[in-house]
Amino acid sequence: MIARLGFRLAIKGGKEAITRLLLMTVAVALGSSMVLFTLAGFHGLRMVQNRPCWECTRSETSGGTSDTQHTLLWLFRQDYYNNQQLERADMAALGNKAPMPPGISQLPLADEYYASPELAKLIDAKPKAQLGERFPATRAGIISDSALSDPKALVAYVGHTPAQMETMSHVQAVSKIATSPQQHTVTQFLQIVLGVGAVGLLFPMLILVSTATRLSASRREERFAALRLIGATPGQITVIASVDSLVASLAGVIVGLFVFIALRPLVAQFPFTGAPFFVSDLTPTLFGYLAVMIGVPIASVVTAAASLRRVQISPLGVSRKAMPKPPKAWRAIPFLIGLIIFTATLVWGAHKNTGALILVPLLGGFVLMLTGLILAGSWLTMVGARGMARVARGASSLLAARRLAYDPKAAFRSVSGLVLAVFIGTMFSTLAPAILGNQGSLKKGKLTDTVVATFHNTSTAGLDSPASTQLINKLEAVVGSNVYPIYATQPAASAPGNKSEVKVDAARGVISCAALAAFNEFSHCPAGAQQATIATHVVGDHMTSDLIQATSAEPLVANAAAHLQALLVSASSQDEIEHVRTIIINNGGATSIPQTYGEALQTRSSTIILLQRMVYAGIALTLFVAACSLSVSVGGSLVERKRPFSLLRLSGMSMTGLSKVILIESAVPLLIVSVLSGVAGYGTGALMIKVIASSNGNGTQLKPLSVEYYLTMLMGLIISVLVVSLTLPLLNKLTQSDSARFE
Repeated sequence: MIARLGFRLAIKGGKEAITRLLLMTVAVALGSSMVLFTLAGFHGLRMVQNRPCWECTRSETSGGTSDTQHTLLWLFRQDYYNNQQLERADMAALGNKAPMPPGISQLPLADEYYASPELAKLIDAKPKAQLGERFPATRAGIISDSALSDPKALVAYVGHTPAQMETMSHVQAVSKIATSPQQHTVTQFLQIVLGVGAVGLLFPMLILVSTATRLSASRREERFAALRLIGATPGQITVIASVDSLVASLAGVIVGLFVFIALRPLVAQFPFTGAPFFVSDLTPTLFGYLAVMIGVPIASVVTAAASLRRVQISPLGVSRKAMPKPPKAWRAIPFLIGLIIFTATLVWGAHKNTGALILVPLLGGFVLMLTGLILAGSWLTMVGARGMARVARGASSLLAARRLAYDPKAAFRSVSGLVLAVFIGTMFSTLAPAILGNQGSLKKGKLTDTVVATFHNTSTAGLDSPASTQLINKLEAVVGSNVYPIYATQPAASAPGNKSEVKVDAARGVISCAALAAFNEFSHCPAGAQQATIATHVVGDHMTSDLIQATSAEPLVANAAAHLQALLVSASSQDEIEHVRTIIINNGGATSIPQTYGEALQTRSSTIILLQRMVYAGIALTLFVAACSLSVSVGGSLVERKRPFSLLRLSGMSMTGLSKVILIESAVPLLIVSVLSGVAGYGTGALMIKVIASSNGNGTQLKPLSVEYYLTMLMGLIISVLVVSLTLPLLNKLTQSDSARFE
């Protein structure tokens, strides 16, 4: 009976009840769908990390068997196309029971290949000289998703005869394809940051759901107090309130589930981690679905029951409404204690080189800092509101300031989840430029689009003169004179019976001064020299001038006797880069992946850039969620304060003035939280950089925050204000003249 009454009050309680029900449903739907997308994203990342690493197949996976019927000749190589990594496996079966790579139903025959969907699309769309000529003429089929890390992955299986495979270097005989996931090297520090970042993203979404279930709490408390006065028991009031919240939350999670299902294909295409997800991977686990579908309604019921604590104490307590106790300054103490623990642990661990021993106190101090930020938020909101009240020059500013100072906890509650995201985001945005600064720097210029390929190693001097001359001629036909060879510093004497076994100084090569002068990024030749030695062993690995040094001139061996150690080929466009790469790959003999210096730098910095992109996306999303929480809170507040706003309008206050009150009340806590978290995060990141630089002397320097960070914060705040402004039409409707008639 009581539950039925609660259901009737929720559904048939008049326009105000229907409005509250719709607002709660929309807010819960938004929050629950975002939680589902967050859980789905983590599941997608886990699926990528747990994907069987067929690329890790090595001869040791064969178990030492010599049964040729089960043997596959295997060569895995990496390539590039348009700054994207291309994975290629060359193979030839020695028997009819050779292992099968994932994604295909039968092995490619000689001069056949399989391609991933994206690679097949590129091969068909691009000129053959740029990509297609790297593979045989016959495509046997398409590689299925089971072998791919993402829908945009470029993968190829190329078939050969055993005789063809014997002419290639580093070919292995395997009896099975590796199925274990690749173990990604992620430092403990990054694991902590990612874990806390996940909490920082989920926390504001849960706050949004909690805020939605508290809509019109004051108005409902008045109604429930009236029911208490006519004899309703506290338990009956709790049941009525719980049913009211349960109806809206159940409707909200169902709508949120449909929103998630409808938008999942679109969200999966967004390269949040640098590549899109498979739609099948972008899904929460069964536990995730149950946690949202069951947990959100339960949380709404608990929140509704907790919000009635004043009614449960006294039926008349709602009418009296004593002023809430103001927050005290002690709330900032946990942050200061956490900062001291974090700093002391970081300094001590860096100088004592204790490694993992410092993780527990370091994480403890970090969590204490986050807790302190959340605790101190309401106190800082009150301090800011009181300060604004002292300098307020208009009625709108004064009313908003007094309202914030009256109940700063409620004002801060809806944006408290923003603390974690902005703090962690700012801290990482401070660390990222310093870390990237140590990865090497390369300005946009000639060297950025220069393809580098090496042809030597500890046992191979490089290409001999006939092969190198033929290669250079092919390249010059494409790029003209922009081919710069690096030769061995001494003639390479072949070992008896083995042309690849030679003794050569692999650490140094000779480059002409004319070629060296073409690159301002490299060191210059000595005055009057025609050629100079260069550190060939780092040509393909580094791109900063302090690692590639020209030294005093040495005699240059005749080109007819010299082996080609490396090539620098400058291209004027991406099409030329791919054409050059195709020629080098098809020529054979390269001991490194032909790539540009820009690609090399991008590869070395990809992890940090990826995390930076995720941080910016997290900040923007959290700002948006905080704005939604604010709009829901503001909408509920407007309904609760219909009477005072109507009286203000009747007394002569304009709609513009009332709108300013709402916007100021919303913007002040949002700005305070953003600035507070940003300053704390920047200070923490700067402290870490200083400690790291002083402990290892690696030259890590504090750099200004990037323009992308400021743009993300600015756009997030602008969007937040726009979202809050969507509630203003409700203010106009609630303060019409007929609204002055109160029951």
